Amino acid sequence: LFGGKGPELTVFLPADTRIALEADLREGGMELELGGLWLVAADLRFERGGVVIEVDEPMREPMERLSFHGSMGGFATASLGNASPAVLEVDFSMGGMNLDLTGAWRRDAVITVRSSMGGGAIHLPDDVSIEGLKDAPPAPPGSPEVPRPVLRFTDSSRLDDIEIRAPRR
Repeated sequence: LFGGKGPELTVFLPADTRIALEADLREGGMELELGGLWLVAADLRFERGGVVIEVDEPMREPMERLSFHGSMGGFATASLGNASPAVLEVDFSMGGMNLDLTGAWRRDAVITVRSSMGGGAIHLPDDVSIEGLKDAPPAPPGSPEVPRPVLRFTDSSRLDDIEIRAPRR
């Protein structure tokens, strides 16, 4: 009561097994460290709780899809570029978000962020091209032999309460 620690479940996943993850959380918290896994897809849903997702090292293979659907809570991510999902979908309401897209992007991505009655920040990565985002910085100069990944944002008109944080160059 009043700040005590509740029940806790720790799950270790094998890094050499192809996995699709679905999580549905109600009234609680979840912390995920996904670095190094062979995770092809993840669908994370939460209500009245908080979620923290970190990808501290590149995954075995880039993800096909990563989606977050949340309400009445907040979520934070770190280094999602290390997951390099081809499709990233974020849909949340009545809460805050900290969407960190930094990390080593290995492929193009289509990113959709929808929010209502909440605010937050999107941290843009270095060494990628950004399309469909009003306040995106220009891509840094690169090599024509090695094309940089392109992050294509859709539905960016719904990002009024979201701060776009450009990479430090």
